Amino acid sequence: MVKTLEYLALGRAVAAFDLRETRWSCGEAALYAADDSPAALADVIETLADDPELRGRLGAQARDRFTRILSWECSVAPLLAVYDRLARSASGERSRVSRRARKAHIPLGLAGRAAPLTSAASAQDRRA
Repeated sequence: MVKTLEYLALGRAVAAFDLRETRWSCGEAALYAADDSPAALADVIETLADDPELRGRLGAQARDRFTRILSWECSVAPLLAVYDRLARSASGERSRVSRRARKAHIPLGLAGRAAPLTSAASAQDRRA
């Protein structure tokens, strides 16, 4: 799934099998194979290869979906809420570490892990 998210972040059109997670991640920003066969996926790839306007439109939708729903900035608050809920249920009170992480907008144990995706995506975008 990381590969699909990187395509979205880069504003690339996505050709994919119709899997639940891919459908959730990509939404309408992807073309989905009609069935689970390699030939069906090849048809979708060929459709994208032959239609630059469609690729551009899906790529713009992909980038928009990533920035509005899937980016790290959109994930911080929900992740912190889960950590807080888990910390409260485990200790019966709010965790001090959790409060510090919330103030810094960094989930517990995940500081810096978003940067490599951004860096890798940027490097891949420069090569494309």
